[in-house]
Amino acid sequence: MQKVHSYHFNLEVEHPGSGATLVIQSADGDLLVPDRLQADAGALVLGSLVQVKIIVVGGQQYMTDPITGRWQTINGLPDPRVLSDSRTGIAALLGQIRNPSTPGESSIDGVACWNITGKLDAAYLRGLLGDQTRAGSLLDAAVWIGKNDQLPHQIRLTGVAADGDTSQTVRTLKLSKFNETITISAPAV
Repeated sequence: MQKVHSYHFNLEVEHPGSGATLVIQSADGDLLVPDRLQADAGALVLGSLVQVKIIVVGGQQYMTDPITGRWQTINGLPDPRVLSDSRTGIAALLGQIRNPSTPGESSIDGVACWNITGKLDAAYLRGLLGDQTRAGSLLDAAVWIGKNDQLPHQIRLTGVAADGDTSQTVRTLKLSKFNETITISAPAV
């Protein structure tokens, strides 16, 4: 992941937790290393599913108001600087899987992959989930690493990772379109 300067991501959360005011249930977007992210997201806001757009540029976070569609500043979204950091982001998460299985052959979206399973402490998801992370909770982890590019193409985590989650909560993160040219700019607020 250290040679990756951009990627597309798709996050799906099944049986999401209910512990926070804003719970991202799905997100489809792009990350530009080191500090830019844009996504269309489905979020549970006080129990109702709404569609919003999210942009993060540096330390500034923006989200569209689910009713008016106007951009507003917000806090508490994942920080792309943390997600892309080799010590705190996706690369670090992969290196922390406990009791990894022998790699099995698989594929994700037509890409030949090695599939590895194991356990992961939810503490390593702080970059993705923020302060609601349940450190010490062991998750079932499955990762798919490209045979040719050695990049993570999918990560699936099952269990209590954040406040409000249950043992049936599943987060699936697909990564693709590595190193494509993308532009992410702050919106007019």
